Amino acid sequence: MQVQLRLFLDWGIRFKKPYEVPEKAQRKVAYANKDELEAAILRKHPPAMQTRSERSQPPLREERAPLPRRPIFRERPGDDL
Repeated sequence: MQVQLRLFLDWGIRFKKPYEVPEKAQRKVAYANKDELEAAILRKHPPAMQTRSERSQPPLREERAPLPRRPIFRERPGDDL
């Protein structure tokens, strides 16, 4: 069910002073470079501690099953599509 409400002014609601939002268009903007972003991320989310043996071993590769081969359909000469 949908109801349309009338504007609050129609109900006699009045405010003492108008609502104003401070202007933020003329503020100074500073950009960070890639190195600063990476450093900030690593400070906030440090990598998990690894044991000495885990660091010396190369990461394991996942073995995947080969994809099934699809049959190749070729058009025969004289076939119209």
